[in-house]
Amino acid sequence: MSDIFSKMKDTINKGTKKIGAKSSNLIEVNKIKVEVANIKRKKQSTLADIGAQVYLMRSDENVDLSSLEEQFDKVALFDQQVDDYNAQIDELNAVLEERLKEADMDDDVVDVESFTEETAEEVETEEDETEEEK
Repeated sequence: MSDIFSKMKDTINKGTKKIGAKSSNLIEVNKIKVEVANIKRKKQSTLADIGAQVYLMRSDENVDLSSLEEQFDKVALFDQQVDDYNAQIDELNAVLEERLKEADMDDDVVDVESFTEETAEEVETEEDETEEEK
């Protein structure tokens, strides 16, 4: 009987670890995704500004792209930041996979039907042994 509770406890502990690891990862990944969304908005705004300035330059017949270099650099920086954040997400997901492997979740999951049958058999056996001792 003690073995049954031990199995149940192990299964619950492993499930709890799995849920904790996944939820922690999800929170961190979502924080990063919010940052990525903010950077992409800034990039879109900068690109719209560049487009408006180019349009004005063209209407004045004086297109000078060198005056826009600072904004081009800004866009490149935004792209680099998004790449860096995506790398962080990949790293977090790799850490999650490692944690799940360490927890050895998949190998020790208990099948409810077989667990119930085993439990019933073990309880009957223990009851029989107890009655025999009396």
